[in-house]
Amino acid sequence: MDCVRKFLPGRSFQVVCCLSIFFLCNIIGIQYLTAASAAQIIADAADRSATQGADIAEVITAVESAAESASGSDKRSLYAFLGELTEQAGMYNAAAKWYASAAGIAAAPASGTTAYTSEQLVLAAVRAALSGGDYETADTYLASIRNTRTEATAAYVRLYTVWAWLCRAETEEDLLEPVVLLTSYADLPSMQNLRPVIYLTLWFVTGSAEWSGKLAGEFPDTPEAAVVSGSAELVPSPFWYFLPRPESAVLATGVAGKGMDDTSVNSPAGGGQRTGTAASGQETIVRHQLGFFRNKENAERLAERVREAGFSPDITEETRSSGTVYFVVTVREDASGSVSLKLKNAGFESYPVYSNE
Repeated sequence: MDCVRKFLPGRSFQVVCCLSIFFLCNIIGIQYLTAASAAQIIADAADRSATQGADIAEVITAVESAAESASGSDKRSLYAFLGELTEQAGMYNAAAKWYASAAGIAAAPASGTTAYTSEQLVLAAVRAALSGGDYETADTYLASIRNTRTEATAAYVRLYTVWAWLCRAETEEDLLEPVVLLTSYADLPSMQNLRPVIYLTLWFVTGSAEWSGKLAGEFPDTPEAAVVSGSAELVPSPFWYFLPRPESAVLATGVAGKGMDDTSVNSPAGGGQRTGTAASGQETIVRHQLGFFRNKENAERLAERVREAGFSPDITEETRSSGTVYFVVTVREDASGSVSLKLKNAGFESYPVYSNE
């Protein structure tokens, strides 16, 4: 059978064979014994013949029943497996619940099952929530792992935080800051493994050929590049479809999505200066941006919090071509060049603003 290549948020692309999908969705309803281990239950579900007629709903019900009678490591692994099953079935709310429930069980993975860490399970819960557009639940889960000391987890936390921000966006102007933040992340060494996904997101949201060009030039053999070329498709559809996008991006990418009136979403705040690393020329970091608000009171509240943490924030105004005035909260770089780290240690996310003057 033909294979369909699909993109799952926060995951590598997977080649999912139609035969495999048929196999999974037609596993027989299994009569699990209470005494069966999680590994046995999962293996039984995976090994049953697709010709026996049961659908994925029957499998999920059977595994749920087994999980109710399990405890400790077995329950944890069965919950994680239920997360996988429901996510593959497009039941994203249920998947988020199962992954989070698994993460909440203080036990090692059951013997013979996939060894997920609790942080990985929380990230899976976030991914599933975002897949269904539930950014509020995603934000709740993200809050529990924001202080992780694991670099790989921290990278996903940054990416998923911006994705939740994009899901929350209601207007094209709401896309301005997330796009700038993603642009900055694309240059961070700590985000290197996620760079193709970041490029893809920027291409999808902005429609800019800059990002499709970077994918083709730097990562030509990745599934992300395959999406740009049209030989792979984006799933899950809810996440990508409901992201606000300029009509120009919809036209440029040729991918269906929620369009809006066309205005620029590529210009960062800050008087024409840009974030990220310059393609050419000598640039230096002059300040770090922490917020970009239409409401001055919101900017002042953030500035006060930053001030209380021992920094000297500035609030500047920027008027967009639409006539909307934005209030930008920044902190100037100092001679040590360590302001970004100091802000992070104080609990503030920021991104650098460069000047070539």
